[in-house]
Amino acid sequence: MLDEEVAQSLIGLRKELPRLPIKGLIEELRSRKVIDPWVRICPTTVYRFLKAQGYWIQLKLPQKTKALEAELPNDLWQSDMMFGPGVLVGDRQRKDVSFCFFSMI
Repeated sequence: MLDEEVAQSLIGLRKELPRLPIKGLIEELRSRKVIDPWVRICPTTVYRFLKAQGYWIQLKLPQKTKALEAELPNDLWQSDMMFGPGVLVGDRQRKDVSFCFFSMI
């Protein structure tokens, strides 16, 4: 359970810094000396308190994109390199290196 001073400070911080995550709120309470550094506050307790008070803000998650998806041609290029088998040049063995570049459409 949160005491009254911590609860009111959490509500004030949420209003002041609405996008700050729970762990950031707890660290901010410590830096403002509302709670002592040795006091452990469970992030779940803070989450439940803020949600019950109506101060929980759901952050938008980025929309998932398909792998290797680009809006226009030439926006995305892929490359690869590999060492192939040795090649005999004259009387010496040389490394074969292959490079490949291609555009994703």
